[in-house]
Amino acid sequence: GYSTVAVPGWTTSGALTVVAYGTPDPSFPPFPSPTDPGPLDRGANFFAGGPTLGDSNATQLVNVAAAAYLIDSGMVTFDLSGYLGGWTDQEDNAVLRVTFRQGAIVLGSAEIGPVTADDREDATGLLGRSTSGLVPVGTRQILVTLQMTKDPNVGTYNDGYADSLSLVLHL
Repeated sequence: GYSTVAVPGWTTSGALTVVAYGTPDPSFPPFPSPTDPGPLDRGANFFAGGPTLGDSNATQLVNVAAAAYLIDSGMVTFDLSGYLGGWTDQEDNAVLRVTFRQGAIVLGSAEIGPVTADDREDATGLLGRSTSGLVPVGTRQILVTLQMTKDPNVGTYNDGYADSLSLVLHL
């Protein structure tokens, strides 16, 4: 939890890392456990903002140019979903955003999150969020961004959490 681990397939900035569910913290209650609110089919790890006083993020650029004919028909939709959360009553949070692009031109975007401490009833855990929509005609790349925002007034760890992130395109 207090070291930054490279996340395969993602380009990261800041201290974004992955943490094993139930990792003990010597100073505070542990990170989310396998029994705290979160995905039912969760794996061993989740994304965390990391050991930093600032924000962190991870990005993936998905090339969808091979599906240009289908996308340009105007009938391709997307589902964006994930589990987002944080630690106890802190307002550290996560937002998952997709930006539909044609080169440098932004054609549209969608996002889920944040999940606030009030949403979690001041409990540690992750809650499911989702949105759907139409992939804009002309889209050739989709930039996926996981943004972890730290409350600058509380703590020394960015407790924005995320797991089971998904972007699915449908015809």
